[in-house]
Amino acid sequence: MMIPRTLIRKFTLVAVIAVASLPSNSPAQNAQFKIGVVNLEIIFDQYQKQKEQYEILKVEVEKLQGPIDELSEKITKDKECFEDETSGMTDDERNKLQDDIEADFSKYKAAIQQSQEEIDRREKRIFEEIIGDIQTAVEEVGVRENYHLIFDGGKTRNNNLLYFSTTLNMTQKIIDHLNSE
Repeated sequence: MMIPRTLIRKFTLVAVIAVASLPSNSPAQNAQFKIGVVNLEIIFDQYQKQKEQYEILKVEVEKLQGPIDELSEKITKDKECFEDETSGMTDDERNKLQDDIEADFSKYKAAIQQSQEEIDRREKRIFEEIIGDIQTAVEEVGVRENYHLIFDGGKTRNNNLLYFSTTLNMTQKIIDHLNSE
């Protein structure tokens, strides 16, 4: 015999209410819990150290980009020269210029790949450091202010937190704590 789902749900609800209403001698069950919610994305974006670190990274990217741009200009110039002056060149001169262009293009691709890998490594290091700082700040504020639970309430994350009252939002406290260090 199959029990209808609605009956199972009603029974479960009655059982939960019955258990919750039982008297308890346990201090943990009688205690009031302090719960907070933060938006990690907003904290990340407004953390001053993150902004500073990404500005430094931006300058480093520009430094890495300079030689790549120079090589790109050289390749473009050599290609134009090859196309414009091919008729006045010997076969050996044409072949040498074409080989030089291909070698420069290989250097260009390798430089782009190497630069991108370096940027990715640095960005990952910065990201991990910032996330670590945020985690530490959440823990410090949580301990200092006697929070029992702190959730991420960001809408873009898969955190299963469907609703919370804005009175639980402590995002600005964490931002202020991080930026005061």
